[in-house]
Amino acid sequence: DHLKIHMKTHDNQKPYHCTECSRGYNTAAALTSHMQSHKRPSSRSHYQRSSPPA
Repeated sequence: DHLKIHMKTHDNQKPYHCTECSRGYNTAAALTSHMQSHKRPSSRSHYQRSSPPA
């Protein structure tokens, strides 16, 4: 039921937790979306060198 899912956004309960960083979410969909962020390469890695220049 869409209303029940929507109403969860207004309470402070966060029963869904990320196994990577322990952040809590109020819906399974929000957790699923967040989990994708752990699969994407970090934007910082583009600018970091793995070894010094020769």
